[in-house]
Amino acid sequence: MILWVGVFVSASIVLRGLQTRTVDRFHLFYGYMATVLAVTLIQYITYNYFKPHYAPVYWICEFASALVGCAIIFELYRQSLRPFPLLSAMANKVMLFVLALVVARILAGNTFKPHVELQTILVTLERDLRITQAVFLCGLLVLTAYYSVPLGRNLRGLALGYGIFLGLNIVHLSVRANVGMSFETIWRALQPASFDIAVCIWLAFLWVKDPALQKSPSPRLGEDYAQLIAATRKRMAQTEEQLIRIIRP
Repeated sequence: MILWVGVFVSASIVLRGLQTRTVDRFHLFYGYMATVLAVTLIQYITYNYFKPHYAPVYWICEFASALVGCAIIFELYRQSLRPFPLLSAMANKVMLFVLALVVARILAGNTFKPHVELQTILVTLERDLRITQAVFLCGLLVLTAYYSVPLGRNLRGLALGYGIFLGLNIVHLSVRANVGMSFETIWRALQPASFDIAVCIWLAFLWVKDPALQKSPSPRLGEDYAQLIAATRKRMAQTEEQLIRIIRP
């Protein structure tokens, strides 16, 4: 029952986004929602018709959902820092780099350990991905609070819902990695409930599309952004000059 509540609300979010054209603004988020619905369908079919294969399929789908969940963080950075595209692009590139390091570190540490089960690797991967996303989400919230960046109702809802979902999942995956299967029975009821909380928040905050924000960006952020652009251009000019010296005989 808890699972189907999440499915119904998720489908309602997608349909309402198409109706209000919010999907045009938050296409990464709605892509994530569509992926979650597809993953849920795959898990349901596997559990009912291919039950012996359910465990590996479940954890692969959970890891895929965690990876695609990065799209929400990208969306939050892209939308909240829209007046400053260079800053948004740099933040997303840093996040991609950190995520790649996290995945590479875990895979490299377990590839040559034949006794390590795939499920254990996927649990660790998902936990570290969730922690990385939480760190970047906290960084964005600190940045927007420091510079008084207006977010609007839609973005606040995205951040609040995903923040709660991340927190509950990090607790689950951390306990699961240390306690083992004995905690799994409890989490099978709690995990869908945590997602239901997130999607209900999203549905409430995304039901009405935000009007265009009238508040101008923070002057302090504008000044820091101008300094960032100047420093970036200076560095590019220096790099170009060094390349020219190398190429020319």
